[in-house]
Amino acid sequence: MNSFDTTNGLGLDFYLSEMSVSDLHGGGLTLQRILGQDLSGIPRFIHAGRFARDVPPAPDLRSRSEFVVSVLEEHLTQRFIGCRPSHWLFTRRPVRMRQIRQIACRLQNLSPDKEILAGLVCPQAQLAIHALELLKSVRKVKYISWMMDDHLVYYTSGRWVYPPVFHQVFRKHLREADSVFVISPVMAELYQREFGVRSTVLFGPGGDLPGEAREVPSNDGTLRIGYFGRPWRWQLEGLCCFAAALDPGRDRLDIYTPVSELPLALRLPSVTAKGFLPQQEVRKRMLDYDAVLLPLSFSDAHRSLVELNIATKMSEYLASGTVTIAFGPSYAAMVRFLDPPGAACVVTDASLKQWHSIRNRLLDVIYRRQLLNAAKTLVQAELSTAVMRRKWRVALAKLNGEKRLATV
Repeated sequence: MNSFDTTNGLGLDFYLSEMSVSDLHGGGLTLQRILGQDLSGIPRFIHAGRFARDVPPAPDLRSRSEFVVSVLEEHLTQRFIGCRPSHWLFTRRPVRMRQIRQIACRLQNLSPDKEILAGLVCPQAQLAIHALELLKSVRKVKYISWMMDDHLVYYTSGRWVYPPVFHQVFRKHLREADSVFVISPVMAELYQREFGVRSTVLFGPGGDLPGEAREVPSNDGTLRIGYFGRPWRWQLEGLCCFAAALDPGRDRLDIYTPVSELPLALRLPSVTAKGFLPQQEVRKRMLDYDAVLLPLSFSDAHRSLVELNIATKMSEYLASGTVTIAFGPSYAAMVRFLDPPGAACVVTDASLKQWHSIRNRLLDVIYRRQLLNAAKTLVQAELSTAVMRRKWRVALAKLNGEKRLATV
């Protein structure tokens, strides 16, 4: 019997992550855009923890989804005994081990007729990794590991540090993976240096380019800027700093987000909350703006995400047909990705002292044309759905033991 029975179309038995394949989260959108119909070939989606349930899977995946949530993560428990006591208890080893065993048990019972289980693992924290390690002690497993975020590492005293005990577990997880995907070239460099692991950079594609680019800015002298997406903490500080530097009479920042109310720091005359915009309308709406904003935190508290992560919206912005403003520190993965090819207006000064001259450049047709042409070239060469999907299919073919490369 072939160890990798591909009767389900992929040879995959499960998806494991703290993150769901959601329409409301960048990671979920990335998975849907790159895997496409391949998602229909995964019979079980096992989710560790409450985050995946709070940001639920896409509707057509919910019947195949399972959530392993500790009672200590529940809102009712936190209200009853308090958030801090709940969190303290939740982080105790016996409590975590119980949840890890529950996750591993769900996985262990999958595809009992197969000699080797195969899965796609997208770790967001320690739960998924520990559960997979426990599963590997009772069943043979082959897996693709896709690190979309690294919430496990932290930056201190000028260096990256992992929890001491977990460092060895994580290294084992990465080294035993059939293939490793990472979200940025910077993360790939870190894993090569820290763990001796080679990886492939894979993040959200940009989609099709529009027929025409917005080379000519608004003709009334007002600079219209759009921000699209949920302002997560690692982006929120940059968003607030950028908004504070705007001239209410000459600049306008519109924010499209599912968040019901903007933070106090964003309630400014130059800022307008536009509410939630369905995903299918986002690309068209971006072309209504002179620029779209990619803000990042300058704080070391968020450095692990800023320096190592590439947001799903980056590729969307570059393919939108309007100019992208990348506002963040010079060490940020997206700044390092966008600055060399000149594909975005990159601003690394947190004080935005030169905003007046930056603003004038954003209204200049020649400068805009240069940025848009560079963005188009980058999207076509590296950020198209076809390019990203090809990387996925190559890893899948390897997992299934196919000698030839899979086609898109």
